[in-house]
Amino acid sequence: MAEKQTATKKVLELIGDSLKKGKNYSLEKEQLKELFDDFGDEILDPMKSKHGEKYIQKLSKEHENLEAFRDYIINRFVSLVAQKSFNEYGMFEEPEYVKLILALAKTDEEVLIKEFSEDILTTYDLETQREIVEHGCMNGRAYNHASLEEIIPLYDKYEEDMVKYIDKKCGEKALTSMFEQNKYYLNQYKIDVVWSSIELIAKANLEKLDEEDEEEED
Repeated sequence: MAEKQTATKKVLELIGDSLKKGKNYSLEKEQLKELFDDFGDEILDPMKSKHGEKYIQKLSKEHENLEAFRDYIINRFVSLVAQKSFNEYGMFEEPEYVKLILALAKTDEEVLIKEFSEDILTTYDLETQREIVEHGCMNGRAYNHASLEEIIPLYDKYEEDMVKYIDKKCGEKALTSMFEQNKYYLNQYKIDVVWSSIELIAKANLEKLDEEDEEEED
């Protein structure tokens, strides 16, 4: 009996060779449409189970039309399959199953990544935040988030929040580019996600404080 085709397997049929060779990949509009037509229910079911159909309806309204919503969902799924296809040692493995759980894109950015943001802003004083914004988290500037032992548990705990925050601030392709730039090495990708989140949080906080200072001067 032929093995049942799944969304994960179909995506790997389309981009697997590119992933193995460390090349960039992109899907045509027609391929995105076919993936959604053939596997849309499988991809969206975890979202329905966790959040209900109204969640998906609300998410769809945040895109200008059905095609934009479809392409967003499929591109996120393809990116997730690419990430899950490499183990912590950077070796290609075909994941048994990948499920897509999206969080609603909130318009109020202060709601996004709230718990992790509060932790960052209480850990690092304003001077350190400025150093992080100017120079990044490397070289120990994010001293409480410098080692794998400190970073990986945070990534695992706040992954969904950090992913949607980076998507919101930098665009949907930012995470895919980050993963590719790290040669699909999963732990290095996790480090970059955490550090990017810290840098974005610090930048947003400093900009907010600057705006408040300007308002007081006026």
